[in-house]
Amino acid sequence: MLTWTIWTSFLGAALVMSLPENQKTLIRWSSLLISLIGLGIGLYFVYMLGRIVYALIGFVGKSSKFIAYPMKSSRKNKEEKTRKQMEKLVRKKERKR
Repeated sequence: MLTWTIWTSFLGAALVMSLPENQKTLIRWSSLLISLIGLGIGLYFVYMLGRIVYALIGFVGKSSKFIAYPMKSSRKNKEEKTRKQMEKLVRKKERKR
């Protein structure tokens, strides 16, 4: 990762040295562009590293959470919800009697 930014700077320095000495505006703009390219490369690699770390931490967090608090399956949740609703309806009918 770091080598890409370093090599970009070296290639930029070689490009700037090859430009004519009297064209200062061109030298300044090309230096700015090269430094922004190096910055962009660095930010991209930091972003990618962050995604990798987040994915690893997220995976570890989910797996440990799953082990500590096993979740019921979706089918069981639906069955339990239906059972509770039926019990509620039965109680309601019993109260009317």
